[in-house]
Parts: sequence; structure tokens; C-alpha cells
Amino acid sequence: MLGRELVLVLARRLIETGSVSGRSTRGGGRERRSTLLLLGTGGSGRTATLGELAEQLGEQPHVVIDAAAMDSASVLDLLTSIVVEFARVSSRRWRFRRFLVGRLVAAMSLPSNDPEAAQARVLAELRRFRDPATLAGVITPVMRAAGITLSPESLHALVQAVLNSLTRHPFTRRVTLRSGMSWYAHQDTAGRRRDPIQELVRLNTLKSYGGPSERDELDRVLFGALLADLREAAGYRYTVDPVLLLDNADHPVAIDFLTMLDRTRFGLRAVPAPDRLTVVAAGRSALLDRLQVNGRPWTDLDVHRALAGDQLPVLPWIAVQFRDLSETEMFTLAERAEIRDERLLSSVLVLGMLTKGHPGATSMVMRVAAAAGGATLGLRQLLALPDNEDEDRRPVLDSLLRMLLGELGERQRSDLAVLAAARNWREAQSLAQSRLLTSPDRDRAELLSLAFATVDAQGDRVMHPVLRRLLLCLLASRPSGHYASWQAVFGYLAETAADLSPEVGGLPHLLSLGDVEVVARRMLIRLSEVDGETWLREARALTEAPALPTDWGLLLADWAPKPESGREEPPLLAVVTRVIIAGQAVNDPFAVAGRADMYGVLTTELMALASRAQGGFAAFVECSEHQQTAVRLWRSVLRNGHWR
Repeated sequence: MLGRELVLVLARRLIETGSVSGRSTRGGGRERRSTLLLLGTGGSGRTATLGELAEQLGEQPHVVIDAAAMDSASVLDLLTSIVVEFARVSSRRWRFRRFLVGRLVAAMSLPSNDPEAAQARVLAELRRFRDPATLAGVITPVMRAAGITLSPESLHALVQAVLNSLTRHPFTRRVTLRSGMSWYAHQDTAGRRRDPIQELVRLNTLKSYGGPSERDELDRVLFGALLADLREAAGYRYTVDPVLLLDNADHPVAIDFLTMLDRTRFGLRAVPAPDRLTVVAAGRSALLDRLQVNGRPWTDLDVHRALAGDQLPVLPWIAVQFRDLSETEMFTLAERAEIRDERLLSSVLVLGMLTKGHPGATSMVMRVAAAAGGATLGLRQLLALPDNEDEDRRPVLDSLLRMLLGELGERQRSDLAVLAAARNWREAQSLAQSRLLTSPDRDRAELLSLAFATVDAQGDRVMHPVLRRLLLCLLASRPSGHYASWQAVFGYLAETAADLSPEVGGLPHLLSLGDVEVVARRMLIRLSEVDGETWLREARALTEAPALPTDWGLLLADWAPKPESGREEPPLLAVVTRVIIAGQAVNDPFAVAGRADMYGVLTTELMALASRAQGGFAAFVECSEHQQTAVRLWRSVLRNGHWR
């Protein structure tokens, strides 16, 4: 995962040189250019990074397209929008003669059963377009049909900008549209020589009467025309290349566009001419699934190798995933939210337990916490507060989920709450095949791809911690009799879950169900089988299991040493149980008030277990010292009483 600064450096290198390594991308007789994909959950900062990149580009020709605003549009509409936006940037630098010829002819009403009459009509119309006013009357409805929803005045201004790019001289105002016609004879393919008018009539037929495959062919040809127009402008008017910044690229129209871009550059019918367009696309992490990319996002090492000049293979996609905020960055964010003085440290630590550094979520909860002033809050209370920046003043929990997931229906959100119980991709797939979900089968794969889009340190696909925690709040709110209650979901996983390890199995889910004694007895046996380091690693994995709202202090007291009670359990079982309870408590972001005490329990009880382990005593001592440091920190944090 990468920070914003490194992503920007990578993007600028690709834009300036055509390659992230800064070396020539020529290969196989043609220039090939990778597409940079910026991946992240909602609120990860990917849109802000595109905006910052646009600011850095300055005068370099670039356009920003938001695919979310074109949700029902076609690829042809997206291509038209790109033309319009480049014309808006500089109407005299760009001549989209090839694209506009094909786009306008495709929109004409031509005789369907008389090829010669259709060709004569096309030629007559192209001659008629010598007059700018006539051409304006034709371009305007085409742009409006493409979904370019502007005021009549703004639309007219854009039409004039396109016309300016087609005139040879500002005084004669002679339109040079017909000069783009000849490209359709060869379409940048060696050895291809056809009648351009016949090819244009064929495009009209594809659009008017063709099915999906014919529409794809139309898009491919017009996309090639657009690339040829951009290549001509970049090659002869100035040295810098044009840039397309595509936001919300996980929407259908953007997926279709990027797929076509891949085929144009790397497919069997790839265009042999150099490609001068740089594309940087930002979207949710599920974008890789939708593009059917088998590779993984680049790591810091991959990026540093590229920036150091290592010759890397030219791939269709370079995918980078945004990392979460560091602790230092969270402090900076808190100061910007005007959280000051003694509340600063406690707010960063408490809120960080919930958000795990997610940029958007951290920013939102810090804003809400700052607005609450000096009131003593609990995290559950904070999530229930109304969001002051939401028009409907919905709870903060709803605002966070909408930011992370977008607008989803009630059924989809309900099913995602079930999937949140899964620790990893395999468990999520198991849940998706169960009757605990109500979405149709065709939608379940989409939900999986949307929610399990973060890659952990082991390379496994998981749900982002803050998203999982918020969805589990929804799951915990269901009554026990619900068909997909907390007990039903974790009970299913306890029986069918893929093993965390051969020894631990489904124990974490039993712990989520509250069967702490069963888990403790198993971990007591493990204490005599493995060394201390292995036992602690398994215990950490276990205690990350989520729990229903629990009074941890009361639960811990039930396992306190009571010689007079006559309990039959071995004393060591009680020690193991207390370690598991306290470990689960310190991993519960909502358990703030007693956190220092829980760390204190871990400090003392871990030392009691050290002598019983099969070696690895140093691991217990080191872990105990770490817990002791946490005791001091949280006693200091909670002393001011701002959080409970």
C-alpha cells in the first residue's frame, strides 16, 4: 500500500515519460503505455489525489471525467465527453476531425436499403459542414444525446470550442472536417486501403441496426479515431502528451472504456501506431476484479524499483492501493479538526482503534468529536450522533457506511453485515453460498468484490477493519431470533470456517459466540504443545474475534481466583481464560473505560503462563512488558475523562 506522495510521483513519471521507469516504452514496433489504477475504499483519498494531480499538471493538457456522473451512458458518450473536455481546455490546440466525422455520420439518418444513396448522403453532408453554423446545429443534439447536461449557453460555447478546433484560419472560418475522412480508409492498419465513405456508412449501420458486438466494433473504431486525433496534436503542436484522469472507474461505462483501451493497446488487434494518451483511473479496489486482472497491486518495493530505473515489463495495468494514515498523520488530522491540548492524544488513540487510520472515516469521526466539544463520549454514542454535514442529519454510522460503500439498498447492506463476520476471503465465499444472504446469486459476487477489497500483509483479501467493525454493529443490533442474527452467522462459521491454522480451526468464531471456556481449554492444551512465540501468535489471532457488547470487567471477575468457591477447574485454566478475555477486551474499540485494567491483567497473567510453555519464555516476557507500557499510556489517556 502506498501513500499519496508516492502515488503522485509514480503518476508524474508515467505522464512525463510514458513509463514508470522513465525509459522508452517502445516494444514490438510500437509504443505501449500502461494505465495507472489508483485503488482504495470509499474515503481513501483517491479522488483527492486525482484532484491534486490535476493541479500539478497545470498547463499540460488534461481532462477529468467522473464516470459516476455518466452511470447510464455508453462508451461512445464517454468518448464524446472526452472530446468536449479537451476542446474546453484548449479549443485551438485540438482537432478532432477523425472522431467527429465518424461520430456525426454514425448519428445520421441514412437509407438502409440503398448503399449508393447512403454514401451520396454522407458525402453531401460532409460538404455542407463547411459552414460553422450548419455544423453547430448538428453537433449540439449529438452532445446533448451523449448526456452532456449543460445550460444552452454553456453547450453552445462548447460547440463553438469544437468548431474552433476544426477551422483552418480564424478569418476564413473554413471547416476542415472532411480532411478527417481519409483516416477511415486505413484506420492506422498497415496494408488496409478501403473506401472511406463506405467505411463511414458501415459505422452508421453498426450504430443504427447492430447488436452488442456491432456496437463494440463501432466504439473500437471511433476510439481509434480519437487516439489518432490526440496523437496528431501531441506530435506536431507541442511536446507534452494529453492526460485523461478518470474518477470512479469502477462504474460500468468506465469498465467498458478501460477494457477497450486494453484491447487497443495490448490485444490481438492492437493499433500499431504510437499511443500518446496517458490514462490515470481511480476506483474502488474491486476495479481489478471487474477488469478481470489476475495480478496484485504494486508494493512499495515495486514502486521504488521502477523509480530507480529498473527495466520492468510493460503491463496493461499498474495498480496501486492507498495505505491508511500513520499515527503522525492522524495527529495532524486531529489538529486540523481543532482537537487540542489534553484531548489530542486521547482522541487519536480512541478514534484510531475504530477507524484503523482510514482517511475518510478518521476525518469524519474527528470532525464529529470536535463538534461535541468537551462532552464525555463513548464510541457507540458518537456513531449515533447526527451528522451535521448530512442534509438529512442521519447518524454518523450511516454516513460512514455510505462513504465506504456508496448508495446501497437495504437488502445489500443487510447481506454485507453477514459477510462482515468472515475473517478472510474463503470464509466470505462460504457465507455467500449460504441461506443467510438474501440477495440473488448474481449480486453476491459483486458484494464480495465490493467489501473484500483490501489486501492484508499475508496477501489475503479481507474487509477493511473499519468497514467490518461498522457492519458488525448492524449485525449485533439484530434480535437473537433473526434468521441471520449474530448467533446464527457465527454459529454457521464455527461449523464450516476455513481453518485459521490446523490447530486453532474455528475457535475464533466460538469466542465470538461467547464460548470462552471451550476456547480456553483448547489453548491450555496448546500451551504444552508449542513454544511461547507460537502460542502468543495463535492467542493474538483468537482475541481479534469480535464480540457482542460485553461488560468485560464483569466477565473477567467471574474467572478471578476464588479459593473458597470450590471450583474444580485447574488454576491454570482460569489464567488462560483471563488472558483470552482481557485480550479480546483490548481489541474491542468500544471498550475504552477499563482498557488500562485489561492491559494490567495481561501484564501479570502472561508472566504466570511463561513457565508452562514449551520454551520461548522470552516471548512471554517481551509481550508482558509491552502490555505494561500500554497500561501507563492508557492510564494517562483516560485520566482526563473525555472518553468512556
